Formats: sequence, C-alpha cells, structure tokens
Amino acid sequence: MVALSQSLGDEYAAVLEKAAGAHRLLRGLEVEALGADHAEVGAALAETWGLPPVLVAPIRYHEEPGNTEPELLTLVRSVSLGNRVADIFLSTEDEGPALETYYAQAKAWFGIQPDEAASTL
Repeated sequence: MVALSQSLGDEYAAVLEKAAGAHRLLRGLEVEALGADHAEVGAALAETWGLPPVLVAPIRYHEEPGNTEPELLTLVRSVSLGNRVADIFLSTEDEGPALETYYAQAKAWFGIQPDEAASTL
C-alpha cells in the first residue's frame, strides 16, 4: 500500500478515500481502479527485490491465506491474523465486524479461544 501510494499519489489516494477506511472493500476497489490489489503489487515488488518465497508468500496471500503452499500456511495465516488486528485498530468503521473476524480466524486457524484472543490484542 505504501508503494502504491508513493508511486500513484492522488490516483491511489482516491481509491483509499473511496474505501473510507474499510479495508474489506479496498482490494475490490484497487482491482477496479488499478487492475491489481496491494497484495499482488507487494508480492511482485518483493520478487523484484529478490526476496525468498518464504517472505513473498505472506505478502501475496495475507488476504487469502488458503491460496498459499501448504508448507507456508501457518506463516501466512499468522501474517493474515496480524492484518486482522490492524483492521481492528485502523478502521474508521465500527470495529465489531473486524473483531469478530479476528476471533473466528484465531480460533479456526490456531485453536485460540475468544478470551485468549482478546488478551493478545
């Protein structure tokens, strides 16, 4: 997202403004306006830098961890769960839906119960 903002300036700012702080809407708006989302762009940039697949995969799949290679799934899910935490703290909307998603993913992916998940925030 930083690379998109730096390289596209006002064009990307318009996409962010349209998303209005709702990260769940951002990817669709990015694809609509730019033809790619921030995960795709970030992964392509990481590959250009020569980063190893173990670092590229979490960038590429943090929004859809189920699409990664099985051996990297735990790592990608960890990054994805961190992304959910960022959604909670950065959202300009009601954080309730983002919090529910975090709890559900923490439980499904790592067996962390909601009371344990809350203590990690």
